[in-house]
Amino acid sequence: MKVKYVLLGTLLLLITVASCQAASEEIADGNDSWTLLFSGQKITDNTWNNVISPDSTRVAYVNQSEKGVSLIVAGPEGKTEGKSYDFIRDIVFSPDSTRVAYFARTDGKWIAVVDDSEGKQYDGMLTTVIFSPDSKRVTYLALSGNQTAVVVDGEENLYHAAGVPRFSPDSKHLAYAIDEDGGFDSSYIILDGKELKPNGGGFVFSPDSNRWAYSSHNLYTGSPVYTVLNNKTLELGNNGAIYGLYFSPDSQRFAFEMLNGSSFYSPHRIVVDEVYGKEYRGVGKVVFSPDSRHVAYRAKSDEEGYFVVLDGIEGKKNYSDVREPIFSPDSNHTAYAALKDDGWHVVLDGNEGSNYSAVRGLTFSPDSKHLAYAARDTRDGKDMQFVVADGKEMEQYLHDRHHQGILYGPVFSPDGKVVYTANDGGKAQFIVVDGTRKLNPWSRFSGSALVFDSPDSFHYLGTNETGSFLVNVNIMEKPEEEACSWSGIWDTNHGFMDLEQTGNSVTGIYTGNLPYQDQGIQAIASDKKLVGNWSYSSGKAEGTFEFSMADDCK
Repeated sequence: MKVKYVLLGTLLLLITVASCQAASEEIADGNDSWTLLFSGQKITDNTWNNVISPDSTRVAYVNQSEKGVSLIVAGPEGKTEGKSYDFIRDIVFSPDSTRVAYFARTDGKWIAVVDDSEGKQYDGMLTTVIFSPDSKRVTYLALSGNQTAVVVDGEENLYHAAGVPRFSPDSKHLAYAIDEDGGFDSSYIILDGKELKPNGGGFVFSPDSNRWAYSSHNLYTGSPVYTVLNNKTLELGNNGAIYGLYFSPDSQRFAFEMLNGSSFYSPHRIVVDEVYGKEYRGVGKVVFSPDSRHVAYRAKSDEEGYFVVLDGIEGKKNYSDVREPIFSPDSNHTAYAALKDDGWHVVLDGNEGSNYSAVRGLTFSPDSKHLAYAARDTRDGKDMQFVVADGKEMEQYLHDRHHQGILYGPVFSPDGKVVYTANDGGKAQFIVVDGTRKLNPWSRFSGSALVFDSPDSFHYLGTNETGSFLVNVNIMEKPEEEACSWSGIWDTNHGFMDLEQTGNSVTGIYTGNLPYQDQGIQAIASDKKLVGNWSYSSGKAEGTFEFSMADDCK
């Protein structure tokens, strides 16, 4: 039997814990060989509706004052505030996270603001600001009277209507569709300012930017069906339609999906390098392997249900549904989720895993040796979520009405550690590395990724009651502990305690029912007794506590 005395403020609580029905116990999750060291740099006060930069180091948000609204951008380099406007929307960061753009309304007109530089006034905005992949160029669509303005690097071209512009991967080329008089016969592709013929849409660039393709519209029965690949037209008859165009990662292979017939219910087929695949009731998008040698897609048959086709070979059949397949980085393995009567299964190289009520986030490790995903299922009558790595279920987390559970991930570190964040029914948020759990001192912003800076360190943007922080986490091998140690996570009736013991000094945090209200802990361990103080990081309140450890050190 374990007895713990907890003194919070002036309230003394006596907690008696039986070994068979533990209300307070140290939780382990398989491998517990890592120590996670957190450090946070405050970048601004608490904010909401943040836009997070792609590298998860900066936030942008709208500030309201008597002058109007302005954009604040905060990061480790400091905080800046832009000009005040009547309204601000569509905030975007550049791919390299160094530039910020948005639309602002002033005097009844709209302008694009890029790095605090204002563009021309327009009657409305039709897209967000679009940065080129190298972050040096910008484009967007605007409404100018009854015309559409395609604005590229500050220069505009006016059309009756236009489609969303697309930069090439090397940022040197730009393409978009135009409609000159409202009819699809006059809808063309503009590539680097020149009109392409024949007319069409669905323009795509190859990954190396040296090839491009588009296809016919085919909204009317009997109209010509074709694809255009670098000015070479492939005629495909007069009955059908093109639904998707795909280049392989090495840019050497080209595939597309076509409807083979004049009816909406006509069969579909995938064409790869002008080789026609088998007809199916329906097909999914084409997925090339990283080495460009393999092709996979999902398919549906009226008689045999859903399945995946890999290099023309049909996989296991009669599924109620399948999701898009993924390849391992070395291109030697495939995985996908498939639905049967008993639930969702993850299928790895044709072998079905356990059944769950839901699965998501399939991902391979960088060395292609491991597969992980998040799963959901009922355990002891409760709706639980957990990560499955190489078929092994990890720690379970309550998935309540607020959609707690696995919040982010799983992802793999560069050297193959399984990393994710979780919230146990709203009680506390955790960072988990290969099963080693640590109470998260800063709750991760939902839009922030965990970005690895090395195999043993990552960062993210998070918050607590004192503000918003850039949080760095270092992963270190856990030192050998004494037989009885207070280090670890303790689940009490009133929240989680995450403690770290060095000698007889114990520090950590205590999280109650509100995960943002973390309390700091400083205590002294004397054999199996722990006596210390707790306080909010904001300094609003404090108190003392005393714990006694059971004879078995648990």
